Amino acid sequence: MAAALARLLAQAIRADQLDAEAQRRALAAFRSARSTAPKPPPPTRPYDDWRG
Repeated sequence: MAAALARLLAQAIRADQLDAEAQRRALAAFRSARSTAPKPPPPTRPYDDWRG
């Protein structure tokens, strides 16, 4: 299993040609996931915290 993974990773690293369509799909999936994920509130710095 580890040898097969290492072989796949080596092939990916040595790829001479990038698949533009695959890059487009990956970027679209990332942007979609990022836009639908709930965003945590920004951290409050101690000197900005007016609650005391």
